[in-house]
Amino acid sequence: MAAGPDAALPALDELEFQVTAGPPRPAGAFEVSADTDRSTRVRFTLDLTPAGFMKLMTPMITRQMRRGSPSSTTSRPFSNEPRLGG
Repeated sequence: MAAGPDAALPALDELEFQVTAGPPRPAGAFEVSADTDRSTRVRFTLDLTPAGFMKLMTPMITRQMRRGSPSSTTSRPFSNEPRLGG
Protein backbone atom coordinates (compact mmCIF):
# COMPACT_ATOMS: atom_id res chain seq x y z
CA MET A 1 0.00 0.00 0.00
CA ALA A 2 1.31 3.44 -0.88
CA ALA A 3 2.01 5.88 1.91
CA GLY A 4 1.14 9.55 2.02
CA PRO A 5 -1.94 11.77 1.88
CA ASP A 6 -3.04 10.49 -1.53
CA ALA A 7 -2.82 6.81 -0.61
CA ALA A 8 -6.00 4.81 -1.21
CA LEU A 9 -7.52 3.19 1.85
CA PRO A 10 -9.60 0.04 1.77
CA ALA A 11 -13.33 0.66 2.03
CA LEU A 12 -14.75 0.02 5.49
CA ASP A 13 -18.39 -0.19 6.44
CA GLU A 14 -17.78 -1.19 10.05
CA LEU A 15 -14.95 -0.71 12.52
CA GLU A 16 -15.20 -2.61 15.79
CA PHE A 17 -13.03 -1.98 18.83
CA GLN A 18 -12.41 -3.27 22.35
CA VAL A 19 -11.04 -0.97 25.06
CA THR A 20 -8.09 -2.67 26.75
CA ALA A 21 -7.20 -0.11 29.43
CA GLY A 22 -9.14 0.92 32.50
CA PRO A 23 -11.68 -0.97 34.56
CA PRO A 24 -14.83 -0.75 32.37
CA ARG A 25 -13.34 -2.13 29.08
CA PRO A 26 -16.34 -1.58 26.81
CA ALA A 27 -16.60 -2.78 23.22
CA GLY A 28 -17.96 -0.63 20.44
CA ALA A 29 -18.32 -0.09 16.74
CA PHE A 30 -18.60 2.60 14.10
CA GLU A 31 -20.89 1.72 11.19
CA VAL A 32 -20.66 3.80 8.03
CA SER A 33 -23.30 3.86 5.29
CA ALA A 34 -24.16 6.03 2.30
CA ASP A 35 -27.47 7.88 2.21
CA THR A 36 -29.41 8.64 -0.94
CA ASP A 37 -28.59 12.37 -0.71
CA ARG A 38 -24.83 11.76 -1.18
CA SER A 39 -24.14 12.07 2.53
CA THR A 40 -22.49 9.60 4.86
CA ARG A 41 -24.21 8.26 7.96
CA VAL A 42 -22.04 7.16 10.89
CA ARG A 43 -23.59 5.11 13.68
CA PHE A 44 -21.69 4.67 16.95
CA THR A 45 -22.52 1.89 19.39
CA LEU A 46 -20.97 1.12 22.76
CA ASP A 47 -21.52 -1.99 24.84
CA LEU A 48 -20.56 -1.87 28.50
CA THR A 49 -21.28 -4.58 31.04
CA PRO A 50 -20.75 -2.92 34.43
CA ALA A 51 -19.49 -4.85 37.43
CA GLY A 52 -19.04 -4.05 41.11
CA PHE A 53 -19.56 -0.43 42.12
CA MET A 54 -20.11 0.56 38.50
CA LYS A 55 -23.19 -1.68 38.45
CA LEU A 56 -24.77 0.56 41.09
CA MET A 57 -23.95 3.61 38.95
CA THR A 58 -25.61 2.19 35.78
CA PRO A 59 -28.80 4.34 35.92
CA MET A 60 -26.75 7.54 36.32
CA ILE A 61 -24.31 6.53 33.55
CA THR A 62 -27.21 5.73 31.21
CA ARG A 63 -28.85 9.12 31.83
CA GLN A 64 -25.56 10.94 31.28
CA MET A 65 -24.85 9.08 28.02
CA ARG A 66 -28.31 9.91 26.67
CA ARG A 67 -27.98 13.54 27.71
CA GLY A 68 -24.47 13.93 26.28
CA SER A 69 -24.95 12.28 22.90
CA PRO A 70 -27.34 12.95 20.03
CA SER A 71 -30.34 10.67 19.78
CA SER A 72 -30.43 7.97 17.13
CA THR A 73 -32.86 10.06 15.09
CA THR A 74 -30.63 13.14 15.09
CA SER A 75 -28.12 13.41 12.30
CA ARG A 76 -25.52 15.97 11.47
CA PRO A 77 -25.15 16.72 7.78
CA PHE A 78 -21.77 15.94 6.31
CA SER A 79 -21.07 16.43 2.65
CA ASN A 80 -18.51 14.52 0.63
CA GLU A 81 -18.10 17.67 -1.45
CA PRO A 82 -15.08 19.90 -0.67
CA ARG A 83 -15.85 23.16 1.11
CA LEU A 84 -14.49 26.41 -0.24
CA GLY A 85 -13.49 29.40 1.85
CA GLY A 86 -13.13 27.72 5.23
